[in-house]
Amino acid sequence: MQNKGRLFSCAICQHKFKRKSDLKVHSKTHTREKLFSCHTCQQKFKYIKTLNLHNRNYTVLKPFFCNTCQKSFSKKCHLRLHKTTNTVRHQYSCPICQQTCTSKSNLIMHNKTHTRERPFSCEICQKSFRYKNNLNTHQIVHTGERRFSCDICQRRFTGKSPLIYHMRSTHTGEKPFSCNVCHRSFSDKGTLQRHKIIHSDERPFSCNICKHKVKRKFELEMHKLVHTGEKPFPCDICQRAFSTKSNLSKHKLYHTGKRKFSCDICQKRFTQKSHLKGHNRTHSGEKPFSCDICQKTFSRRHHLRRHKVIHTKQHLYSCVICQKSFSSKEGIRRHGTIHTGERPYSCSYCQKTFRLIDNLTVHKRIHTGEKPYSCDICQEAFSVKCNLNKHKVTHTGEHNFSCDICQRKFTKKSGLKSHQQIHTGEKPFSCDICHETFSRKSHLDQHKVTHTEQRAYCCSVCQTNFKAKSSLINHSKIHAGEKRFFCDICQKSFSKNTHNMIHTRQRPYSCSICQQTFSVKGNLNAHVRTKHLGEKPFSCHVCQKTFTQNASLTAHMRIHNKEKRIPCSHCQKTFTFKSGLSRHMLGYHSGSEVARKFTCIECGKRFMSNQDLLRHVKTHTGEKPFSCHVCQKTFGQYSTMKTHSLQCVSHCQNCWISYPRKSSKSLGLLLFLNQEIFCGFP
Repeated sequence: MQNKGRLFSCAICQHKFKRKSDLKVHSKTHTREKLFSCHTCQQKFKYIKTLNLHNRNYTVLKPFFCNTCQKSFSKKCHLRLHKTTNTVRHQYSCPICQQTCTSKSNLIMHNKTHTRERPFSCEICQKSFRYKNNLNTHQIVHTGERRFSCDICQRRFTGKSPLIYHMRSTHTGEKPFSCNVCHRSFSDKGTLQRHKIIHSDERPFSCNICKHKVKRKFELEMHKLVHTGEKPFPCDICQRAFSTKSNLSKHKLYHTGKRKFSCDICQKRFTQKSHLKGHNRTHSGEKPFSCDICQKTFSRRHHLRRHKVIHTKQHLYSCVICQKSFSSKEGIRRHGTIHTGERPYSCSYCQKTFRLIDNLTVHKRIHTGEKPYSCDICQEAFSVKCNLNKHKVTHTGEHNFSCDICQRKFTKKSGLKSHQQIHTGEKPFSCDICHETFSRKSHLDQHKVTHTEQRAYCCSVCQTNFKAKSSLINHSKIHAGEKRFFCDICQKSFSKNTHNMIHTRQRPYSCSICQQTFSVKGNLNAHVRTKHLGEKPFSCHVCQKTFTQNASLTAHMRIHNKEKRIPCSHCQKTFTFKSGLSRHMLGYHSGSEVARKFTCIECGKRFMSNQDLLRHVKTHTGEKPFSCHVCQKTFGQYSTMKTHSLQCVSHCQNCWISYPRKSSKSLGLLLFLNQEIFCGFP
């Protein structure tokens, strides 16, 4: 028997014990001897008590019961902790925030959160703490000592609380702390307290620069980096810097290409579990985040945050180059690549580079053929969500945005905004070569192509080259016979959506000089050139004839090339122009009564068009309004006069001056040789 007051001292660490048995148990910590082993998993333990606790993992034995809720536990310490957290007795109340505590010591510790008193400081790094046990735990960081070991996996920890948290989260799965709002359970009290901030509207931490308020202190520290611009964590691959280490870790996953999380429905893979969770809502249609101002719902929280800026109209971030302001840090980062020209994202299929990763993701669908967005009415699939939204309007016919001036309706607000520039005359985009202004940037980009001779887009059927991609797309519809737009009034189909203006009589484009209106902007431009400016910028390099529109020049060149690519489906005869085919069809392949609707009142002769009838009437009246400018001979038809002029006039090959072919007065200056005329001047 041990005498009272006698101490037994450890020969290694000088630790003293009252009983010899306690010293014997302690000695095993130095020898690291493990005599007791589990028969199931062969894991070894120093003490039989620890082995018994371990065996409960296999026997599901929980001998400790709570008298209040009858919940069972495998360890007595877990039961004590459970009773403390679930007790209903709160005798001590804080006079400042009214929070109740179970003991006076807990109340004293709680009061330090209001006074911000930190009486305990570390002698090495001078960091201060409210409680002494926190200081003791902190000092282990400097010593590197890990005294607490897990009995199951032998992992060691600096403190007892990290060990308890490890046991609950890894081995036992116990979560004794529950949220009284959403009933979510947690393995430690600190995590529960941080979670409760989500449910409260309290934001106690405020930024002293922009007054932005956050719920947690570390969120305030992260927010301040926005103002300082500090990014202490750089990527060692692409040198891009980040303000937090977690953001750097997420970024590195893009370089490794590791995507551990897969969607069970479409098999799409993601680098982060949160991305997969947000993606699953696209299949379920769930939108749990709603705006408290306009009640609009969103599938992701950051989409809601971006949306709320519309109501606040705050633009906290400004570009130092062009002074353009943005509501989010991501917005100014994406904008900055315009000035730097940086294109860090590259396609692994064709090596094409992009400024934004969103553009790369959409581009890759061209190679993979992926079309994740489908219409729930006709099942047509699309690679981009905005194209699906545009398509849905064809089923609903909704035009929610209306112009206040001409009452024209649009499906999108951006379409209405662009349309209103027609009435205001605003043209903010200017060409740096010819200084012509445009109302849209896309129109400026199309215009710049006219200054270059490059024709990068080639038709795979007829090998015709085009400067703009849109011109190639419209041209391809000729070969495909595609006519997507159907008129409900006249039951005709068209490749362009401009036909409806014939029925609605909409003419939104007005001439600023004579106030004449037009349904198509191209017709307005042609009108100004011909009627007011007399401009004909397009000239034929063969005969020097000039035209107001490039389309007219293209059609004219078919005459010189003797190109006749429009065939008749009945007799295989070909024509240069579609109008020629139409006249041919009326004259030869339709009934005479139907084809010849115009009758001469003098002789009763019938004609297919009013123009042919007017030309015929001149034979009765004797009218000859067209005269040759060389010999003044008159003709009843313009074509006859044109044919005569070519025979009456010759042109100098050097200066292109016209001369009468039969004139002999200028023989001193002209030499007729082999029916060719040469200029007599040097």
